[in-house]
Amino acid sequence: MNLKSIRSCLSLAFCLTFLLIPLAGIQASGKAQGDSAVDKFSKAFLDSVKTSDFARLKALTPTETVWRKMGPKLEKGKSNADIAKAVKKNLEPKWRADFDNIQRTAKDGQIDLSRLQFVAATLHPNPENKDLTGLEIECSYNGAKVSFPLSVTQFDGQYYLLDILLSTNLFRNVPKG
Repeated sequence: MNLKSIRSCLSLAFCLTFLLIPLAGIQASGKAQGDSAVDKFSKAFLDSVKTSDFARLKALTPTETVWRKMGPKLEKGKSNADIAKAVKKNLEPKWRADFDNIQRTAKDGQIDLSRLQFVAATLHPNPENKDLTGLEIECSYNGAKVSFPLSVTQFDGQYYLLDILLSTNLFRNVPKG
């Protein structure tokens, strides 16, 4: 199994987490309040979107140390450079495409991303894997709700982006004009 396979499993796991837990009526989410680590992460993610700065988004992704923690057997014997190369090849194109989709969707809908206002961050723990967590970043735009569903991991009290679960139709609730 390689990083590309892990990413595919992560996406499926988090899609299932976001879809099945609410449908089953399980209360497995919690709103993060104040200046918690998840709030800081969420605001940093939102800032990268608002400023169209992909480098800021990349700064929110796992370090080699975090990847080693998530897949110790997979990363055993690999150098940090090897891990970074695998991430760049297998994961970064998806992050870039999703980021660009968000920007394009906003432009097509004439959405001024700088006007997005952070409302709340809601964690959706994955009962199958404690290292993987769903995160919904709720924003407001002219009174309409806009949500960014992500998959994240937490390591040493800090959150890291694993995947953007939805990058199109994010602004469907925003009234036109």
